[in-house]
Order: sequence, then C-alpha cells, then structure tokens
Amino acid sequence: MDMIKGSSVNRQKRKRDNTHKSIMHNAKVLYEQKGLGNVTIEDITEAADISRSTFFSHFASTDALILEIANVAVMDIIEAYKKSGKKGLEGIKVLAEKLIDDTCPYPKLSAQILMNGILSSTDNSSFIALERIVRDELIREGIGEDRFTYRELISAILGAYFGVVYLKLIMREEFDDPQALKKSVYKIINSIIGERK
Repeated sequence: MDMIKGSSVNRQKRKRDNTHKSIMHNAKVLYEQKGLGNVTIEDITEAADISRSTFFSHFASTDALILEIANVAVMDIIEAYKKSGKKGLEGIKVLAEKLIDDTCPYPKLSAQILMNGILSSTDNSSFIALERIVRDELIREGIGEDRFTYRELISAILGAYFGVVYLKLIMREEFDDPQALKKSVYKIINSIIGERK
C-alpha cells in the first residue's frame, strides 16, 4: 500500500515538474518573439495549455516567472562550470561559453532576462554566486589587483559578454555563430587581464 502511495506521489511530482518546465519553456519562446512587456499570462497559459489557476499555482506573477527563468539560466551556467572541472581562466571561459551557448537561441530574451535578474537580485542570488566564482578563479589564477581591482576585473570579464551581445542586438545582427562570439569575448578578456600561459 505504501509503495502505491509513494508511486502516486512521485507521479504527481513529475507531472508538476513537467508543467513547471512547460510554463517556463513556452514563456521563453513567447518572450523571445514578442518581448518581455508584450506577453500576457493568457498568452503563456494558452501556449502551455494550462489554466490560469495552474499558472498561479506555479508562479505568483509574470515577474516571478521572469526572475526564475533568469536564476535557472545562471544556475545552469554555474552547473556547467562545476561539471567541467576547469579552474582559473579556463573555468572563467567555461562560464562565458555557457552564457553564449544559452544566449544564441534566445538573444533578445537572454539580454532582457539577465538584466531583469541582475536588477532584481538579492544578496543570495545566483548572480552573486556567479560573481564570486569569477573572483575566486581570478585569485586561483594568480591575477591580482596590481593594475585593476577585483571588482574592475570582474566588471571587464562579465562586461565582455554583455558588450558583445548588446552590440549585436544594437546592430540587429544574427546570433548564428557562437564560436565567433566566444572568440570576441576571449579577446576582450585577454586584453584586460593579459595573455596567460
């Protein structure tokens, strides 16, 4: 009897998790197509084929949905970094590569969501965790504060990604060559911190 009850609970949890993922996926597609300010809850519920009450059982608002999409994206980037096992500048490059790989399919959405996530972040947010990883890897690499403070170095590294992405958006260019984006970001990072062996 307990096995049947446990299996039913697991099935319900899987169903809830799948619905949650479906809401997030469909919202991402809609946000990319229409922009953050142009998507309603009704658009999302129709695309995900759920009721309004189901949406609200998962998210308190569209702002909460957008913040979770941003946090999940950053946590995926951090997870890719951890799984890579790479440290120092190579670890930082893994972060940049995953950022770019996640941005290319949804460039407008990624830029908007990351900016919204940053503006809404708290002291415990995934964005703070990302900053700490970059700082720790700079220290591990032996890159000190001789020319720039750690804050300036972190700004330059994260700014390399944002600069390349935002310029492509401004110029209305396609995001069809992730390798070229990565190469541009690496060049900027290397020019700031210097070529490393």
